[in-house]
Amino acid sequence: MSIYLFNYSLQAGIPYFMEPSMIKRMVLMMACLTLEASAGNAATYANTWQKGDGVLYSSVLSENADPGMISIILPGTRWASMVISFFGSPPCPQAHSTAEIWVESELETLGVKCETFGKVVIFSYTLADPLKVNALYQSLRAGHTLLIDRRFLISPGNLRHLQ
Repeated sequence: MSIYLFNYSLQAGIPYFMEPSMIKRMVLMMACLTLEASAGNAATYANTWQKGDGVLYSSVLSENADPGMISIILPGTRWASMVISFFGSPPCPQAHSTAEIWVESELETLGVKCETFGKVVIFSYTLADPLKVNALYQSLRAGHTLLIDRRFLISPGNLRHLQ
């Protein structure tokens, strides 16, 4: 049995979003997004947020209709963090690293992780600054659309109605 505290599995010692069950969910959600985008719905796509175990998550699309997923862990708390995951092209960088990524109109230093699962490569950006994450969360709750990495539009969708 795994016990989840914030975004880490205490049993396995790995980030919650990299648990095998979460990877399967991400791949399935991203595959569904790809099908929806290929049907011509990318321009009208709006995020539908889900909530579970202290995590808000939603699928996202890039400007090229590439699928991704955003997770906001423990929003509104001093432990808040955000993970944006998306399919990428191999190969993965050898080491965990950081990158300067545009978050709205500011450059932020985010953690970057890459995992290869067979032929599937998933990149994840992690924003670990709770003040910044909570500010972005409040902006979404206020109805504003966020732009991450100048390519992922994150709309508030139904976020206001989740408690």
